[in-house]
Amino acid sequence: MSISVPQYGLNISPCEVALDRELLRLKLDTRSCTDCQRCDRVCEFGLSPMNGRFGQECNNCGLCVRACAPGSLVYRISLPPDDGLDVLPPTETEAA
Repeated sequence: MSISVPQYGLNISPCEVALDRELLRLKLDTRSCTDCQRCDRVCEFGLSPMNGRFGQECNNCGLCVRACAPGSLVYRISLPPDDGLDVLPPTETEAA
């Protein structure tokens, strides 16, 4: 079984996603975010999930996801963004 990510020309197995934290990424949904900053406070690496800045240090532990309002931080399979901001594009937030 594999997961197809056609926009990147990828076919990956669930094991690869689980093992490769570069592909399994947290994304910020600004429409659900309440700006409470709880996600920033619980991050053990001092990252800023509230601003979509997860960085290479992020190990997808999920502490920020549990601290945030439901739907504010979600996991997606994607390549690291060029601009360093892991924020869902408006079209994806409307479909979610």
